[in-house]
Amino acid sequence: MTFYYGKWYCSNCHSQSNEAHKQALADYALLINPYINNRQAREFLQLPTSHVTKRILQKANLDSIGATSGRRYRLEYSNLLQVR
Repeated sequence: MTFYYGKWYCSNCHSQSNEAHKQALADYALLINPYINNRQAREFLQLPTSHVTKRILQKANLDSIGATSGRRYRLEYSNLLQVR
């Protein structure tokens, strides 16, 4: 899926989602590391800028550790996949 104007778009089935990144971050937590920083999230989610990545991580209501460039976000699998 590709992030464009605040939504995730699938080029194969033409579906769209506002929260596709949550499943991807949950996969990252299980497969790689339960903590992620802005740069790692940007590379993993293939986002265009660090500002977009920051907004996505903040809107996901993740606990953060550290400040400024040393900030890491704690990815809790159960919280990311809650149905709202």
